[in-house]
Amino acid sequence: QRQMCIRDRPGSGTQFIDEIINEADVFLTGDISHRYFLLADDNNLGLVQVNHISTEIPGMSKFVDILANELNIKVKYFYNKNYG
Repeated sequence: QRQMCIRDRPGSGTQFIDEIINEADVFLTGDISHRYFLLADDNNLGLVQVNHISTEIPGMSKFVDILANELNIKVKYFYNKNYG
């Protein structure tokens, strides 16, 4: 079965992009600077900018469930346990 890995940091979190750039398919953020946009593009990392509140864990958990259901794939959502 096809899988997707989504990494998230509440708010911006782009300062952590180097940690996950080779681990994730998609990085969701509440704010992205041009520098990090280019870095993600150079490393074939999907990048989605949404509003800050949507990147909080409850919103992301719901989003991952909906995405998995709609695409009929397994979606793994990784987040720092210190944020939950």
